[in-house]
Amino acid sequence: MADVISSIASNGDFDSRKEGVRDYLWSEWHPLVSADAQGVEWFDRLWKLQADDPARHYHTAVHVQEMLLYFHSLRPQFLLSAEQQRAVILAIFFHDAIYDATSNTNEEDSVKLFQSFETNGLVDNMILATKSHHSGDLSDTSAVAFFLDLDLSVLGKTEEAYQQYAILIRKEYSHVPQETYCQKRADILETFLQQQNIYKTSLFREMFEERARSNLAAEIRLLRQGVISEPK
Repeated sequence: MADVISSIASNGDFDSRKEGVRDYLWSEWHPLVSADAQGVEWFDRLWKLQADDPARHYHTAVHVQEMLLYFHSLRPQFLLSAEQQRAVILAIFFHDAIYDATSNTNEEDSVKLFQSFETNGLVDNMILATKSHHSGDLSDTSAVAFFLDLDLSVLGKTEEAYQQYAILIRKEYSHVPQETYCQKRADILETFLQQQNIYKTSLFREMFEERARSNLAAEIRLLRQGVISEPK
């Protein structure tokens, strides 16, 4: 488990064209659905959204892959039913299915897309909770808390990998002027530091809280100076 976590934490490459990404995601997807043409069609649809969109740089199929790898490595630490485990995997696949950096309704639109695939209120709640990551007090072992911490695991990457993540986010918001971007992103990141805990589960706090806070503080300092690595 430690080797998997270390490998993911040091990865700053979110290019979905990397060898093995599609095969891995398919191996995770097909057990969730009936092995029919509709299951294949939905997988292809999600892949096209998350791997073929040139406007995506961080919110790609690799982000989905990393969340799934973390999920399987850490799942034994959480007492989740088979139904909850399936819900987490579905939420991982669908939570960024719709992602437009100019939109304020990505989460709601992703839920609508999921609802056209299946009815599952727990998955709906997980996806919507990613809108702020600040909503409500959750049980330390709940499926929703686990899912939200998976989504924020990127904040606990190594310093170099986190810097690459920050560059990729800037690329996705390249339409925003530098000054505005620096101010708005710094404001958003500070809301995480203002929380007592960034992560909702004790396991993630133990693994990532300290490094996430260090990464966020370092980026905020640069942003407040109007400095950030520009898209290459």
